[in-house]
Amino acid sequence: MAAASLGVGSPVHGTERCLTSKAHYTLSSDKRFSIRFVTVGKQEGWGSDVALRIDTKGNPSYWFMFDGGSARYVNMISTTDVKAPHWTPPTGDSGLRPMGEMHYFAWSGKYEFDTAYPQSGATAPERIFLPDLSETMWYRGNPRIGVQHGVFVLDRCDR
Repeated sequence: MAAASLGVGSPVHGTERCLTSKAHYTLSSDKRFSIRFVTVGKQEGWGSDVALRIDTKGNPSYWFMFDGGSARYVNMISTTDVKAPHWTPPTGDSGLRPMGEMHYFAWSGKYEFDTAYPQSGATAPERIFLPDLSETMWYRGNPRIGVQHGVFVLDRCDR
């Protein structure tokens, strides 16, 4: 993997280890979209200690928690800003879910499929696919945002 960097942080090389909590990704089909994991600590009933933040240039950020449920893959449930004062995660099948749910698929640089919940201290995947992103941004985004399918590629590891 060639080195890439978009500013703050270190370029990413295929042989270097980047922690999930330090990883930054850009969407291959639309550079307006980027994602990162934000540490929220262990929350009761949730399998991960991170939330996923989707940033869209010129538009709001969107937040998701990781929930495997009974599925064979990792599911994400939207939530409000995890850094806001008095934030609490959704519980069970209740709580505010402004963007609904999306599926999450992750691969290593060797295209090994990762079925685990993302964790802040684990090695970050090199590629992430959110197959429901286009529909979610179009039908639930405010404002409505059109985006083509693509893969989020690890492009930076913050210090």
